[in-house]
This record gives sequence, structure tokens and C-alpha cells, in this order.
Amino acid sequence: MTRPPPSKTQAAALSIASGAGLTLAKLVVGLATGSLSILSEALHSLLDFIAAVITFFVVRLSGQPADANHPYGHARAEQLGALAETVLLSITATLVMTEAYRRLFIRPEIPEVGIWSFVVMGGSIVVDLIRVRALRAAARVHKSAALEADAANFSNDLLSSTLVLIALTIIVLAPSLPFVPPSVTSRVDAVAAAIVALLAFRVALTLAWRAVNNLMDAVPRELSVQLLALVEAVPGVLPGTARVRSRLVGEIPYVDVTVNTDHAASLAEAHILSRHVEEAVKAEHPEADVVVEVRPGRSEYEAQTRTVRAVAARLGLDVHHVDVLLVAGGIQVDVDLELSPALTLAEAHRQSEALETEMVQMLPEVRRVAVHLEPRHDHPRPAVRHEETARAVRLALQEQLAVDRIVEVEAALTEEGAVVNVRVLFAPELTLAAVHAEMSTLERQIRVQVPGVDQVRIDPEPAEPVPGTSQVVVR
Repeated sequence: MTRPPPSKTQAAALSIASGAGLTLAKLVVGLATGSLSILSEALHSLLDFIAAVITFFVVRLSGQPADANHPYGHARAEQLGALAETVLLSITATLVMTEAYRRLFIRPEIPEVGIWSFVVMGGSIVVDLIRVRALRAAARVHKSAALEADAANFSNDLLSSTLVLIALTIIVLAPSLPFVPPSVTSRVDAVAAAIVALLAFRVALTLAWRAVNNLMDAVPRELSVQLLALVEAVPGVLPGTARVRSRLVGEIPYVDVTVNTDHAASLAEAHILSRHVEEAVKAEHPEADVVVEVRPGRSEYEAQTRTVRAVAARLGLDVHHVDVLLVAGGIQVDVDLELSPALTLAEAHRQSEALETEMVQMLPEVRRVAVHLEPRHDHPRPAVRHEETARAVRLALQEQLAVDRIVEVEAALTEEGAVVNVRVLFAPELTLAAVHAEMSTLERQIRVQVPGVDQVRIDPEPAEPVPGTSQVVVR
């Protein structure tokens, strides 16, 4: 049965206990023999002990939940712990390198090497092997940067301990090896210590680089590319509009996504899209914390008139008579904006400017926007039927149309003038453009011949012949 890996706290406590024992043993043997390489290992182990203590408190702090002052949690404490370990490691490596330089170039000396030197260094290798395995297993399961840094540090200790063993072996065997001169024997211990110091500098630089990058929210480039591809592949996201930002707090990615979707989409549709984007990211990164913002956008295939109406609807404005004209200076948009008649001109102009600004933003190809302001009738207006006006309108229409095409004519008088409603028959195969052109001609005819007309509304009806007769009926 496989034993489960230790918890983060247990792994850190194991590192503390083993570090204390190794530090004491190496220090005693190093002082007794005068071996700089063993003393450098003792200092290194002392650093490991201090780093293990820091790691112990750091992993406990990093495990605390988020609070009002730390909304992303406390996982960044592990990076601060790694920086502290880097400082200690650099100080120790500098001291060892300084003493190694003195013994290499100023006063070489051969240390006393005994059985305990080999026992301590061999034991150090065995202990480091055990705790590296334990720390790596815990770091992998708990995704702890601090435990991973500790494991990397002790892996380096394995190599440095091996170098020290080699140096001690050369010192012991040197008297029986005539090809090894005394000048080499007296310096091999210092060389091993210098190599240990250089390895310590290398580990310190690696840990510092990783910790600083994490504190500066650096993420792997491939992660950003992958997240962007995942988001853009979600149906409903307009191509080229996705924007993804991510940061790692500990090992948890926090992902902020901004996407555009069709601005005619409802709030419910936008919410469904945001959920699909979140699910796409979490399918690859289940531990991720994802926040999605959905913004209105315009597809490159969308007609400009539809965009204008969608923009107005999003602003809560009513528009009609939307015309998009291709003129010499570029595209021009003409639109009638209906507003409450109680608004002042200044208030109405502010809403008109908001509509223009939004339209230009959504339609960058537009060079000019012309907004015509009209009072909107929010409540029923007092009106009375006026047969005299209706008869005048019918007579005006009969100059342009056959009598059987005029289905109905109604007129009502309001304070602003007469409101005329007409139903006229048209051949069903006519295009809407042709019908509209004829209706415009009829409206002009009515306004010329019937004074006092405020509004004219013509309702076109498709006509079909009655079998066996020349009559037409309304469908």
C-alpha cells in the first residue's frame, strides 16, 4: 500500500528536524578536522535549517484563507520566503568563497580527514535523499512553491556533498598517489568549497528569479497563448475581440477575460456566454479563478442599419427612419431620434450626442452622423374623427390610384394637425422598395392637396384577384 505524501506542514517540520541534525554533525566534524569543505557544508546546512524554519512558518501563513486585506489569499507569502532563503544562501556562499580564495591563493592547508568526515558526509547524502523525495512529493500534491524551492535546494546539497566526499577521498589517497603533488592536495579542499559556493549562488539566483517573477505576476507565455485560444474558440465570442489577463497567486491562476458578443444579445444570452467561457478555461485549468466580462460588439458582417438600431436600443433610445448613405466623403448615417416632448433642447442634445458617440465607436467607418430630434408621444393624444379631411384625402388618392385599390381612409384631428391613416392595395409580387417609392408619391400628393395634415401613414396590403372577376380582395 502506497503511503500518502506528508502535508505541507509535516514536510516542512521534517526538513527542520533533519536540517538541525546535519548542521550540528557537520559543524562538529568540520571544526575538529579543519576541513573548509565540511565547514562550508555545515554553513550550508545551517542555512538550510534557517530556510526550513522560514518555510515552516511560510506554508502555515500561505494556507490561511482570503480576508478583507488579502482578497487573493496569502499564497504569495511562499515567494517572500523564497526571497529570504535566497538572501541567506547568498551570504553563506560569499563567506565560503572568501575563505576558499584565502586557502587557494594565500595560505593553503591540508585538513585532517578521519572516519567521521566520511560518516557525516555519507549520512548527509542519505538524509538529503530522503527529504528531497518527501518534499517533492508534498510540493507536487499541494502545489507549494516554498516546498518545491526547499526540494531544489536540497537536491543541490546532494551534489555539493558528493563533491566534498570526492575532495576528502583525494586528500586521504594523495600520499599513496605519487602523481598527485602536495600543492594539489593542499588546495583540493578549498576547490571543493568554492564549487559548493558557486552551486549555492546558482540556486540562489534561480530561486530569486522565480520568486521575483511570481511577485511581478509573470506567467508562462504559453499559458497566455493557450488561454486566448480557449476563449476565442467559444461560440458567440466575436473574432479578434477576446482579451485575457492572468496572474499566479501561489499556484492558483486568476484569469480575467473580456470578450465582445453581438450587441443585440440579451442579458441572459450574455450571461450564458460568460459561463461557457469560464467552463472552457476551467476544463484545462480546474483550479483557476475566472472572471468574465461580456461587452457588446459588432460582427464584421453586420449591416450598419442593424448596428445603429442595436446601439440605440442599448442606450434605451427610440429611433426610426435609419438611413445609411455612401457619399463622396464616406459613410453617413441619418436617423430620427424620438425623445420625450418635456425635455429641454439641452437635455435632448445630450442624449443625441451620446447616441452619435456610441455609433461612431461601433462604426469607425462612419464619417458623419446626422440625428433628427422628434418629440415622442408617450401618452394618448386627444383627437376627433374628421370626415371632411378623410374625403379630401380620398379624392387626392383617386387622382393617382384606381378606386378599388383604396381600401380605407381615416382622419383624426389633433392639436398638431390631422393624422391620416390609409390602406391601399398593391400587387403582391412588387418589391418592398417599389411599394415604398409609390407610397412616398402618394404621401406627397396628400400633403399638397390636403392642408393641415401632420402625419400620413399608408398601410400597404397585398391584393389578389377574385377568380372569374376583375375584382381584388385583401388577404
